[in-house]
Amino acid sequence: MSYSRVKEIVNQVEQLTPTEQNTLYCELTPWLSIMKRRLEQATLEDLREARFSKGLQCPRCESVQVKRNGCFKDKKGIIKQRYLCKECGRTFNDLTGTPLAYSKKQSLWGKMAACMVEGLSVRKAAARLEVNKSTSFRWRHKLLDIRHSMPQPLLSGVIEADETYFQESFKGMRLLQERLGRPPRKRGERASKRGLSREQVCVLTSRDRQAQSTFAVTGKGQPTAARVKEVLQSVIQSTSVLCTDGAFQYRRFCRDTGVEHRPVDGKKRLKGSIYHINNINSCHSRLKTWMVRFKGVATKYLPNYMAWHHYVDQAAKMSAVAAAKQMLVETCSVLRERKVA
Repeated sequence: MSYSRVKEIVNQVEQLTPTEQNTLYCELTPWLSIMKRRLEQATLEDLREARFSKGLQCPRCESVQVKRNGCFKDKKGIIKQRYLCKECGRTFNDLTGTPLAYSKKQSLWGKMAACMVEGLSVRKAAARLEVNKSTSFRWRHKLLDIRHSMPQPLLSGVIEADETYFQESFKGMRLLQERLGRPPRKRGERASKRGLSREQVCVLTSRDRQAQSTFAVTGKGQPTAARVKEVLQSVIQSTSVLCTDGAFQYRRFCRDTGVEHRPVDGKKRLKGSIYHINNINSCHSRLKTWMVRFKGVATKYLPNYMAWHHYVDQAAKMSAVAAAKQMLVETCSVLRERKVA
């Protein structure tokens, strides 16, 4: 059905009397419930395909000696597969070890992912989901903790790198005066020192011409050469060309790793040259604009927000429904690492 046909039907529904609209709602409610259940079942199957794409694996002991162990229906009629690990002898299902495990409101996680794609605040997301704001905050960071732990893409070709800075924040910390010896800053208050200082937290960003990006929180103040090498060496191929400003940290990194370096001077750059840092500057501009809505982010959560923005930026050309579904499936398909006793 085309979008114009759907709009035509919606317009016809709006022209009905309140009584007729109520009758139509009562008639469609059972059908909507069935369609919602089918959508949740399809999402669960997509999650299973993504999570076990390399074969069944126990989320507890990482053994591949796993067999099916029957199915069961949850309270909403969603059919779930149960598995038995032959090595540790424990059972699990498709959601074990994911943020959705043991959640009493699993049907709301899709809406939570949609709220995150839209970039809603904790309170706005809580209002839409009709849950407490602490629940909204906890769900958000359950998803973001896993997204932050996912491996970053390997960049190639012409790569741009630069830093951007956020003021250090202890938002949400209680007894700040006793712990840090200073009163809390008011919202929007500037740092006590001008320019770059230890009051600023650095985020080192790199981006290639295929629009793949990496974000890394390197710590307070300007990053050291060793820290730059630690961050970039794992995400840049040795045959790449690195475009940066004239900071010595990048020169030393390229000298030590053999990566070709193209330092860019904004005043002397030739018009039309392919070696520039315009893309990374544009990425930083979008990041800063996107972060404004949160009215300050605690520094300890900054890596999670960088992972969040990275996904939103990559999914900008997708529909909101597809982006939310992909976020939920990708996040839940990550198997947790085995815990060593």
